[in-house]
This record gives sequence, structure tokens and C-alpha cells, in this order.
Amino acid sequence: MLFPALRLPAAFFNSYLIPICRLCSHSDLGDHRIFAALAIEGSWEDPRLASLFSSALAPVKVSRVLIELKDDPRSAFRFFLWSSRRRGFRHIAASFCITAHILFKGRMYSEAQHVLQQLVSSTRMLPESVDFVDLLQLAGMEFGNSECIFNPGLFDTLFGVLTNMGLLEEANECFYRMWSIRVFPS
Repeated sequence: MLFPALRLPAAFFNSYLIPICRLCSHSDLGDHRIFAALAIEGSWEDPRLASLFSSALAPVKVSRVLIELKDDPRSAFRFFLWSSRRRGFRHIAASFCITAHILFKGRMYSEAQHVLQQLVSSTRMLPESVDFVDLLQLAGMEFGNSECIFNPGLFDTLFGVLTNMGLLEEANECFYRMWSIRVFPS
């Protein structure tokens, strides 16, 4: 079951997702603007971009680069896909959620749906009681834009992904979770 009735307290999410941005903002993790610029240029073979994956913090760094690319959804999606193909690399939940927000804001709806499908398919990366609605909410907060946090269309897309994948129990729980935060699926 993806969304058990018992939810973790908000403190768990504050300790799980929010420190990613704080950790990434330290100068010892590199200048994410440079990585973002390289991604925009499509300089996939640049050694500086390859160096992004040389540490155990690569998934966190990738999330930070995605945030830097928030105003360029096509580049963000290309970077997300490119990093997915890197040998030994696995996206964290925050990367999926951040990318979904960027794509939806950029009106790349089918790509956002694809990213959410990948997130739901790879639930083994999350503790059982983690709620995708909460993850999407917290990832939206990283943008500092209140319209991202409760973009009903993105949450509706998550609901649609769950139903299309035949995860009806999880979709039902997602519906009630969305209802509780006043996001109503269409």
C-alpha cells in the first residue's frame, strides 16, 4: 500500500525534504548555476557537468540544479532524463517532484505525467508511509511560489496517474489527502 491511513508528522517531511535545499546551498557543493548553464547549452560531455555525479550527494545536487532550471522547463526535462541515464545514478523523490512542478508550470503536461508515473513506479525509494501529495507540496515550497504549492492541475495529474496505473486504493487515499488540503481533483 502506497498511502497508509497513518501519516507521518510534518516534522518528518521537514527533516526529509527541506534540508536538501539547505545542504545544496553550501558552496562546497559547487555552483549550480554553472551546471544549469551547461544543461541549457546541452554540453553533456563537459567534465564539469560530469563532476556533478562524482559524490554520494549527486542526487541532492541534481535536485538543486533542477531548481536552478525552473524557468526553462525543456532544459530541466532534458537534464532530468540525461541524469537518469547516468550509470549508477538514481533520482531521489525530490527530483521527481521538482521536475513535475517545473514541467507543469511550463505547460509540458504529458512530460509531467511521465515523471509522476516514474515516481509512482519507483516507490521502493520511499518509506511506506510517505505521501506523494505531501512530497509535491513540499517540493512546490522550494520554488517560493505559492501557486506552485497548490497547483490543482498537478495534483489532479497525480490522481490520474494512480488511477491509470490501476492503483485504485492508492488513488482513493490520494483523493482524500487532496481533499484534506483543499485541492479537489476534477
